Amino acid sequence: MNHAARHRHEQTPPGKWGGYAGVPLVILATIILAPRLYRRWFLPDDSWPAFLARVVATRVVTVGISDNPRGSSFVCRLEVDAAWTEEGERREAWVPTTKTSRCKESLAFRASQQKTICAARENPRNRSFRLAFF
Repeated sequence: MNHAARHRHEQTPPGKWGGYAGVPLVILATIILAPRLYRRWFLPDDSWPAFLARVVATRVVTVGISDNPRGSSFVCRLEVDAAWTEEGERREAWVPTTKTSRCKESLAFRASQQKTICAARENPRNRSFRLAFF
C-alpha cells in the first residue's frame, strides 16, 4: 500500500464526529439559560397577581424522591383546596403550597395548624398555575 492510500485509510470519515460537535454548545446553553427560564416562568414574583382564598381542605401529596446518605425517601408537598372569588364568580381548585418535607406526618400536622385563609399568586403566563402561601 502506497503512502497516499495508507493516509486516506487512517483518516476518520468526515461525518462521523460532526454530529457531536454541537453537544458541548447545547450543554453550555442549558446550564446558562435553564435557571433564568425557571425563575421567569415558574417562580412566583411580585408581578404575579395575588389574591386571598379560603382554605376548604388540605392534603399531602408525594411529589418526588430524594436521595440522601441514608437512602432514598419521598418528598411530600402540602396542597390546599382553595376557594376565592374572581370576576364575580366563585372559583375553587387544589393549589400547591411552598411547604415541602420528607415527613408526611409533619406536613399533615402543619396543615392542621394552618389558618383558614391563605394568600395565593397566579402565574400570568399560565393562569392554571397557582401557588399558595401561609
